[in-house]
Amino acid sequence: MTVEIKTLVFPTDFSEFSAAALPWARKLADDLDAAIHCVYVIDEPHIYSTLDLGPVTLPTLPELVESAKKRLNEFVKERLQGLSHATVAQILI
Repeated sequence: MTVEIKTLVFPTDFSEFSAAALPWARKLADDLDAAIHCVYVIDEPHIYSTLDLGPVTLPTLPELVESAKKRLNEFVKERLQGLSHATVAQILI
């Protein structure tokens, strides 16, 4: 039985560590002729409301999503440009 992989999920936190793994994902995607789905996960702001942070204004979820979309699109444009297969950028909450 042969398994055919057509989609690779590449999670990122925009760190240099995730960027260092990207060449491996690109090579694997090229070898398998697979698409890359680049994913960033947002922590919901209410998670931090239980911490005693004092008078701190936290960004709203829409603000976090908008900021993450911009960063993820820049990340994909800079680091995944020129692939012969589809690249999808996705924000998860």
